[in-house]
Amino acid sequence: MEIRDELLPEYSRDVILHVRASDGRILAANAAAVRAYGYSRDELQSLSIRDLRADHTLPWTAAQMAEADAHSILFETEHRRKDGSTFPVEVGSQGVTIGGVRTLISVIRDITERRRIELELRRSEERERARAGEFAAILDAVPFVTLIGRDPQCHVISGSRMTYQLLRAEPGTNIAEPLAAGHFRVVRNGAEVAPQDLPVHTAARTGHAVNDYEFDVIFADGSRRTLFGSAIPLLDDDGRTRGALGAFLDLTERKTIEEKLREAQKLESLGLLAGGIAHDFNNLLVGVIGNASLAADLIPNGSPALENLRRVIEAGEQAAHLTRQMLAYAGKGRFIVAPVDLSQIVRESSGLIQSSISRKISLSFHLAEDLPCVESDPAQMRQLFMSLALNAAEAIGEDPGTIAISTGEMEVAGAPLPDDLANWPLQPGPCVFLEVSDTGCGMDSATHAKVFDPFFTTKFQGRGLGLAAVAGVVRSHHGAIRVATAPGRGATFQVLLPAIRNAPVPLADPRGEGAVLVVDDEPQVRGLAQAALECQGYQVLTAESGSQAVDLVRARGSGIRVVILDLNVPGMHAEEALAELRRLQPDLEIVLSGGSAEVQSLREFHGLRLSGFIQKPYTVQELARVVQRAMPAWK
Repeated sequence: MEIRDELLPEYSRDVILHVRASDGRILAANAAAVRAYGYSRDELQSLSIRDLRADHTLPWTAAQMAEADAHSILFETEHRRKDGSTFPVEVGSQGVTIGGVRTLISVIRDITERRRIELELRRSEERERARAGEFAAILDAVPFVTLIGRDPQCHVISGSRMTYQLLRAEPGTNIAEPLAAGHFRVVRNGAEVAPQDLPVHTAARTGHAVNDYEFDVIFADGSRRTLFGSAIPLLDDDGRTRGALGAFLDLTERKTIEEKLREAQKLESLGLLAGGIAHDFNNLLVGVIGNASLAADLIPNGSPALENLRRVIEAGEQAAHLTRQMLAYAGKGRFIVAPVDLSQIVRESSGLIQSSISRKISLSFHLAEDLPCVESDPAQMRQLFMSLALNAAEAIGEDPGTIAISTGEMEVAGAPLPDDLANWPLQPGPCVFLEVSDTGCGMDSATHAKVFDPFFTTKFQGRGLGLAAVAGVVRSHHGAIRVATAPGRGATFQVLLPAIRNAPVPLADPRGEGAVLVVDDEPQVRGLAQAALECQGYQVLTAESGSQAVDLVRARGSGIRVVILDLNVPGMHAEEALAELRRLQPDLEIVLSGGSAEVQSLREFHGLRLSGFIQKPYTVQELARVVQRAMPAWK
């Protein structure tokens, strides 16, 4: 049987071969076959289809013929040219009968270019997958909450590892689902934000970036996280929006730190203001209170002027208390420190409390006997108790109610402290507590959170610092406050203060002898101290500066026994003067003096031996007792 080549389509770019089914002999080939394999037509017709295969050892089988005869087959393989080079081909064969002989018509296409394109496409896809993996790794590594809207409506939103952790969602979850289900909500400037108005949604919808967007994510349990960031639209090759990308920084911890810093700066600013007032004001009050108390000692009992002088002293002490209250809020030092029995403080103040509250309110006392003392300023402890009791009375109002007041001791366990004590300076160990409970209106969580803020009040204005001052006193005494309250269920304030044992026995009549040097830049303070101490039998020298005091000690040698050194003497700093006095006379007893604010400065003298501290303003009796405490080392 002869099949002529010209019967095959010469115009085809694909190779077309006519092959005898029985042995694979090539019966005819088109021009494309000649170009593809490099053989002439005669050479091709002398070959078998097996000879064109790259692996020409493969047999031509009846099974292949049967499959092609039954239906067309399509497969890929490798063919070999005359020069021995190989190339990939796609072969399509169909069985036909010509002149009673079964033959195959095979259309063979060179797929070298297709294979190249497919390989390049696979490599491109691999590169894209690698880039996507790198991008995902970058998103997981950076400390940002990232949100990717996968469509213009942001029906599908994915995120980084940090995003799923913050939103409490399983990795890979479509974030739009828990948002729609209300597992968390978004609040900005106090108003809830609808999902379609969120920055990622807005950027995808409008095609414009949303910058500097701050919002709160609030969960079902009430906890919240504050986020800040921007969102940009994602565009396709035609410039149309296909989604959006948002990156947000978690500001929750930073906000907390900033709030604490603002509070600390507020405390510091108020402390500096009060310190400036206290220094000058207290020096004036030293003259008022000291001279009045000195005059009261000189006037015989029964004199009409004695009561007037006592009122002057009382008014002066009340004036001094104004600066102390400001410093108490600021958490500035403990003032006139002494062992204090809280039960005794409550007993002494109970009458004043009863007369200051409504007759419909009853007081209930449960005071521990033999209570360990706390190292404190008695006046501050009285003010603390008064503030808590009056606050309880105001919570009850004009309705009948009860205020329960109790004291006792307890052990505070550490490692770590309970959560409600963690932000206070209290250390683990034995403590004394003062507890004030009321049957008043109680507080909601928002009021509870602000109860110690200095400028927050639920009452009319002009009531002072109130509970903020209480918190300041407790901080300055290294204590803590627990508050238990609920709306309609009253409130309980429990103050915890470190307990001390073995309180010192008060000194007897503060008379003595020896030379005392008073160093102060205020003439009236020096004059008062000199008059007061000379009345007690001491020889008194005065100096108005640190350098003058050093010159006097250098000149008198060991004749001076005690120095009363003001913390704010001009010229030579008090710390420098103290060091020089110690160098000249190592066993000299030095007592520091200063206003309420200067108590904090005592930390600068850590490690230097001091004989005591006296707070301005002071009475002549307090001054004499401080000097007497310093004198026994010389006897």
